Amino acid sequence: MQSVYDPSLNDVPDEQLVAAFPTNEYAFQVLMLRYVRLIYHIAGAMTANPQDAEDYAAEGLLGLLNAVYSFDPGRDASFRTFAVVCIRNRMRNAHEKMTREHRDGAPQPHVSIDTLEETGELLHDPAGTPETIFLQKERMTSLYREMARVLTKLELEIFSLYVDELSYADIAKRLGISVKSVDNAIQRARRKLRGVRNVPQQEEGSS
Repeated sequence: MQSVYDPSLNDVPDEQLVAAFPTNEYAFQVLMLRYVRLIYHIAGAMTANPQDAEDYAAEGLLGLLNAVYSFDPGRDASFRTFAVVCIRNRMRNAHEKMTREHRDGAPQPHVSIDTLEETGELLHDPAGTPETIFLQKERMTSLYREMARVLTKLELEIFSLYVDELSYADIAKRLGISVKSVDNAIQRARRKLRGVRNVPQQEEGSS
């Protein structure tokens, strides 16, 4: 990918960007840059540990990807409302898993996501310094660029649905392909992503 941004998409509504992806390779990148502050805001609410926050942000990126692939424009909810749910759920699940695995001293959330929901903060972009926002965008762009580099569009779509805990059969039905094709794509994606920092790996043989 030679570029990670298309200025002509600046004023395109979220829903139209969702409809354009994956035919338009820049559509998700624009969405990602729109949601990066929110993703890091939620990640920061999960933990005071900077490294853990980066891990949660990576989960949030996968949550946003899943929102793009799963959004139904026929429903009343806006894409932003749906995306916030997907991002929040990915991070919440990751936090619960991390807490189970590291109960002996793992940092607890210092701000509750439920509190953010109650105050409506999840539906608005949080404030941030220009330097912080720039670094967040650079990190998220780098992660997505690496994922997009090593995975085909189909592998990226299948893996996004897989990490959101859809079964092989559900993924196959949604995409109109065979279960074997889903399995092959997930195995390829696992091999490719082992070298990509912060992309979560599920247990082998999970379906």
